[in-house]
Amino acid sequence: MDDILSTIFWSINPAFFERVMPIVVKRIEKGQPFEKVFDLGIGKKKAIYQAYHDMDDDEFEDEDDEMENIYEGVQIIEVHGTMTPRGDWSAKGNKDIIQELELANQNEDVKAVVFDVDSHGGSIAGIQELYNAIYNFEKPTVTIANNNMHSAAYHAFCASDYIYSNTESNSFVGSIGVYMLHCDWSKAEKEFGVKYTYIAGEKAIHKVVGNPHNPLSENDFKILQAQCTEIHEAFIQDVLDARGEELSEDLFTGLSYSGIAAVENGLVDDIGTLETAVLKAKNLAKARILNLI
Repeated sequence: MDDILSTIFWSINPAFFERVMPIVVKRIEKGQPFEKVFDLGIGKKKAIYQAYHDMDDDEFEDEDDEMENIYEGVQIIEVHGTMTPRGDWSAKGNKDIIQELELANQNEDVKAVVFDVDSHGGSIAGIQELYNAIYNFEKPTVTIANNNMHSAAYHAFCASDYIYSNTESNSFVGSIGVYMLHCDWSKAEKEFGVKYTYIAGEKAIHKVVGNPHNPLSENDFKILQAQCTEIHEAFIQDVLDARGEELSEDLFTGLSYSGIAAVENGLVDDIGTLETAVLKAKNLAKARILNLI
């Protein structure tokens, strides 16, 4: 095992590394194509399950029911870490979550979904797509902000039918805002005798706006700020659509709120635990079934 792993460079969360490496090594030893060796994607849970139970790929199919994260008709989808479009080895991506939702919608045993969220936010890429998938999901959805649900994470999961924060004072929700960072290296580069020159087409006058090798001009600042404002306004509108138009504009300044403050300001519905969220999802599912009868 050490001989195999020592031939590859790794950039991965150490805890996750230890959990999935046994199954990855098995795939290498079996001679599977390199691109499939690391193809965990939505199958990350599958890989972990295989690793713990010392199972080959062809042994896994009959064990699906044993590892499904479904409790009495409620599917729990864990969202821990930075929000990104396609995820990485330590956190699932927005597309992974959307795929899990699609599978949950197709599964007749799943009556509702609970999102267990602990995320400080992340990239805006794919967030509105995830928001729409949750907002338009046919079955009841409940979210538990399990310590943190900031920025992009709040944008996506505020679309749930009901939201809990797991503590009154030690969990935080919100940070409804958008920013970008410009770093000016031009003075440091000048000291080292380095100069960058960008060349773009005559009509592409904004192609290199915000590059780090020149000071940010007032005009370029306004261009970039306008883009941030446009994205922020879309974020705000999505929150208002999901949580209600009566929310105060004071909530949209980028500030995060403790659990109890989030309840008082309408960003979440109540304080509770994961178990509370599952019970709420079950009750919403029962109400939905009664309404359909």
